[in-house]
Amino acid sequence: MKKKLSVRAAVSLLLSALLFCMPVGAFMANSGNTVDAYAEGTITEESGGASEENSTEGETEETAGAEESTETGESSENGEDETGETETESGSNEEETESGTVSGNEVPEPECTCKEKCTQYSADKNCEVCKGDYSLCEYVNPNVKITISTPSGWHNDTTKVHISIEDVVHSGNFSIKTVQAKVAQNGSWTDVTEDMYVEISENTTVYVLVTDQKGKTYEKNRYMKCFDFTKPTLNAAVSDGLLSIQAHDTDSGIKAVYVNGYEFTELTNGVLNIRLQQFDCCSANYLHLHSSH
Repeated sequence: MKKKLSVRAAVSLLLSALLFCMPVGAFMANSGNTVDAYAEGTITEESGGASEENSTEGETEETAGAEESTETGESSENGEDETGETETESGSNEEETESGTVSGNEVPEPECTCKEKCTQYSADKNCEVCKGDYSLCEYVNPNVKITISTPSGWHNDTTKVHISIEDVVHSGNFSIKTVQAKVAQNGSWTDVTEDMYVEISENTTVYVLVTDQKGKTYEKNRYMKCFDFTKPTLNAAVSDGLLSIQAHDTDSGIKAVYVNGYEFTELTNGVLNIRLQQFDCCSANYLHLHSSH
């Protein structure tokens, strides 16, 4: 009996131990499954993450592709614009070349080489510009002005006649080589390039001859009247105490009339009237008359 009880007790203990261990085993088993499920879940999430990353990368690549295509499109558009601009610039260069601008190996347009101004009747056929159209001539002919100045005042000895020369259009195509002058038509030419004046001692004609750097000559003459060698004429008459004097000078005119040392400059039409009571003497026989130029 004791053996049966001990066996039963042992069996009961064993069953109790089994019953006690079963929940623990089940818990352990479920715990393992949970870990596995969690691991599988983790893997699934990682896989999902990987797929999301792959999809993201795909979207990124697609986006990048789209951006590249967009940039390619923009580049293409820009390329067209740049091409257009290049064509425009090329066109403008061609236009500039046509208007005379040298581009690359283009030959420059010819320049006017004329040494005289071309006209309808005398065009320079050796000039590449003017042989086709004389109006395109760029040469400017000088306009030389010779001035022979009359001396101021009246003289009865000698005086200087000054000469000046000017290109009034400032063409830049004129310079003086020599200046010569002579007094009277039969006079001798004298070089006055440095002094630019000639001396005269009577009323006469002064001739001037100018030679430029090309050997072209310019001439001018002028009559000089600045000498008065003729004395004035006087006519006097007395009537009722009134002295009437007529003075005349053909060249320089009357400057003054002197009566007994008194100067009179105001004449009316060349006539001077004086009352004799102004003077100490009362007779016309004692009057002293003279005039000056």
